[in-house]
Amino acid sequence: ITGVTGATATRDAMAMTGRIGLVYQPTPMVDVYGSFATSFRPLTSAQPDGSSLDPERGRQVEVGQRSHLINDRVQVDTVFFDIVKNNVAFSRPGGVFRQIGEITSRGIELDLSTSLASNWRINGGYGFTNARFGDYQVDDATNLKGNHAIMAPRHIVNVWTSYDWASGFGVNVGVRSQSELFVDDANTMTLGGYGLLNLGARYRRGAFEYALNINNATNSEYFASVLYDTQLYPSDPVNVLGTVRIRLR
Repeated sequence: ITGVTGATATRDAMAMTGRIGLVYQPTPMVDVYGSFATSFRPLTSAQPDGSSLDPERGRQVEVGQRSHLINDRVQVDTVFFDIVKNNVAFSRPGGVFRQIGEITSRGIELDLSTSLASNWRINGGYGFTNARFGDYQVDDATNLKGNHAIMAPRHIVNVWTSYDWASGFGVNVGVRSQSELFVDDANTMTLGGYGLLNLGARYRRGAFEYALNINNATNSEYFASVLYDTQLYPSDPVNVLGTVRIRLR
C-alpha cells in the first residue's frame, strides 16, 4: 500500500520566559508580596490558507497582601493585577482565526475566609476586572482599541457559608452574582448579569454521609456561554443532586 502525503509546513517558535517574586512580612499578621512574570505560548492552529499564527506572548504584574486577624480565625487577601497579552487568537466561522494585537486586563480581587466558630465557616470574594483591547486592527479603517474584551464581566461577587451541628446535621448556602458582559468585539451585544443561589444539606452518621444539593434554587435564567457571538447556550435550570458517601476510615 502506497501512502500519499500532502504538503507539510514547519515553524519553530521558542522564547525565554521568567518569573520573579518577593514576599515581605512587616508584622506576624501581615504578608506582602509582589511578582512579575512573562509568558509565551506557540499556537498550533492555522488559517485556512495554511499560514500559521504568531505565538501568544504576555506579561503579568501582581501585588498583594494577606492578613491574619482574630487569632488567625479571619484571613483577608487583596490582590492587584495588571496583565497584557499579545497575539491572542479568536476563532471565527469558517475556520478563520483573528489575532488581536493586545489585550490588557487590570483589576483587584478581595477574598475573605473566616471560621468564627469551629462549626461555622464563611467565605466571600469580590473581583473587579477591566479587560480591554489595547490594539485591535480589524481592517485599514477600523481599530477596536478601548473596547471591552468579550466574556469578561467587570464585577463578580460570591459568598458561601456552612454550619454544622453536633448531631451530624449541616447546611450550606452559596450566592454568586455576575455583572453583564460583551459577547462581540464591537461591543454591540451584551449578556445581562445574573445571580445564583445554591443550597445544601447533609447528615453524617457513622461511616455514612447523606447530602442533598439544590443548584440555581431560584431557577435564574441566563446564558452560560457563547460561540462566535451568534450561538448562545442557556444555563442549567434548577437542579437537585442527592449523594451518599461511605467513609471507610
